[in-house]
Amino acid sequence: MEATVTVFFTMLGILAACCAVQIVCRARQEEAHGTAEPLLAAPVARVRWLADYLVVALLAIVLVVAAAVAGAALGIAAQDGEWDLMQEVLVTGGGQAVAASVFLALTALVFVVAPRLTIALGRTLVLVGMTLGLFGPLFGLPEWLTDLSPVSVAPKVEGDDVDLAGLWWLVLATGAGAALSLALMRRRELTPAG
Repeated sequence: MEATVTVFFTMLGILAACCAVQIVCRARQEEAHGTAEPLLAAPVARVRWLADYLVVALLAIVLVVAAAVAGAALGIAAQDGEWDLMQEVLVTGGGQAVAASVFLALTALVFVVAPRLTIALGRTLVLVGMTLGLFGPLFGLPEWLTDLSPVSVAPKVEGDDVDLAGLWWLVLATGAGAALSLALMRRRELTPAG
């Protein structure tokens, strides 16, 4: 049953990452279509504009994972309460939320540095992360390669222990990516499509 929970929440983490990446892609679409220009001509700073998108994307990740955790709790309650599974659900769900945040931060960085590549590269990052993290062991890929995926190193329950080894680099990557994208956004000019 623990393996099922892990696979389910790993797939859910990928869906949450897709949701977050799509929100950043929406910022790029607004910029490309010229709808962001009138807004940014007003007293709304570029950094605040991007930060608002990042906050909405982060909230989307949290809502997706929280809904799944609530659904799992209802399912456990309906099965006469195997509440020891809730630790697995909470750790794996939380870990995948942090992993999805890495994809958010990386896509935001792409949006600031290479805006025209935002949509293609943001989605490619999620696809590669999913392939390495979810299917890498099935394909027999080396562990060092699968560990490049945030999905693969997210916290999980192993027996009676919780493996938090990957949590710290995920949090560091998310924080650094978000901070760098916001800092670089100060100097970035709008880049319309074309």
